[in-house]
Amino acid sequence: METSEAIKKRRSIRKYQDKPISKDIIEKLIDAARFAPSGMNSQPWHFIAIQDKTKLKQIAEMYAKARDKLKIYPQDTSFLEKTNIILVLSEKTPWAKVDCSFAIQNILLAATDIGLGSLCLGALMLPENIETLRTMCNIPDNLEIVMPIVIGFPDETPEPKPRKEVKEILDYNKF
Repeated sequence: METSEAIKKRRSIRKYQDKPISKDIIEKLIDAARFAPSGMNSQPWHFIAIQDKTKLKQIAEMYAKARDKLKIYPQDTSFLEKTNIILVLSEKTPWAKVDCSFAIQNILLAATDIGLGSLCLGALMLPENIETLRTMCNIPDNLEIVMPIVIGFPDETPEPKPRKEVKEILDYNKF
């Protein structure tokens, strides 16, 4: 798949097949992540792949409560139990979170390229959930959680959402 095709084909997937993801696939995604650009080639990222069903169930429950607290439309979050979650962690430097965002995009596009679905769990990023994830995964204090990413075999093919036209979002030389 061409890069531009993967960019346009990627969707946030919320329905997954109950099919395990091999460590080889996870490692392929992390291999793509490690080629992301980083300030001064610092590579400030670390990744934890969560495959344990008990932890996935607990995360699904946390996600449901977070969505309720944030007043986001209700959703059956049990789909998370059929997936893997990759926690993206960063060192604590001024540019590390941006560098990790580049790595996240590489993971999302690599997943699309090999036929996997993905979803960033931004609603999970409430302070109480961050602390629970830190404890659950034994994350050291020198790293912070940037984003949990869901990876799995999709059981849906959502239509693309409308996008603004380039002329609506691009200016030259001044706003």
